[in-house]
Amino acid sequence: MENSSYISSCFITWGISAFRSNPVINSAHCSTALGNFDSRHARNPVRIFSCIPRSYPEIHDRAIHAAKEAFGQQYYAVEIDYPPVPSLNRLNDGSRSSQFLIQKENIAIATKICQQLGVSQVLVYDKEVAYGIRAELHKSRQNMSYPSVFLQSSRLDANGVTLFVAPSYQEQWEHAVSSASLSSPSIVLNGILNNGFVGLLPAFYLKPFSGRGFLFREFPRDWEVWSTRSGSCIQKGVEMISGGNGCLLRPNSTQISELLQVDFFKS
Repeated sequence: MENSSYISSCFITWGISAFRSNPVINSAHCSTALGNFDSRHARNPVRIFSCIPRSYPEIHDRAIHAAKEAFGQQYYAVEIDYPPVPSLNRLNDGSRSSQFLIQKENIAIATKICQQLGVSQVLVYDKEVAYGIRAELHKSRQNMSYPSVFLQSSRLDANGVTLFVAPSYQEQWEHAVSSASLSSPSIVLNGILNNGFVGLLPAFYLKPFSGRGFLFREFPRDWEVWSTRSGSCIQKGVEMISGGNGCLLRPNSTQISELLQVDFFKS
């Protein structure tokens, strides 16, 4: 999956794609398409890859780097959010195969975050993901020590990075925010339901918009709206709106969708 090769299948990350007909682009070969994008609609299809991840391994590296940048600028509670499954229609279809894909991806990036960001403890809300992270860390560290992995536990050390994997209930998100400090930063990874929780900095974020474009953020860069028609960024900065009785602060998806719809039908 991670070996470099010419792109032989369409790879789309939140609405972006590599192109079957373009042998120039070199990327990790992953069957992780999140939608369809015809390169004929792009004036410069190669340009879109100048700043957008092309594979899950690249997403991992850049999300981790963005979190490091945030910590370096004294943001101690950050969020990483991107699609953990190949196709958007698998996010909520409830199938066991889709659940497995989500678990597998969360295990993969959580393991890398632990290895590269000095994570001291991991709070996981899925038993199989917890077991998977423990197994991967044990294999990678062999006889060396590795982070404590707790399943829905409140036992937190006052020192070291804490990783929260896929929280959903509001109290789980609140725990991530309240436990963050200079000596104990927090990372929320691919959370559910309460994304955009107030107090968390979106360090890395990707969201598709019906094949017409996507919203992207990689700290310290601002929010960017990308068009699949032109293969370029058409707006920097977005309106943020409050929700969840003031607990959530999210980009205005309606406004972004309308912007991309107008752009998509330009000649």
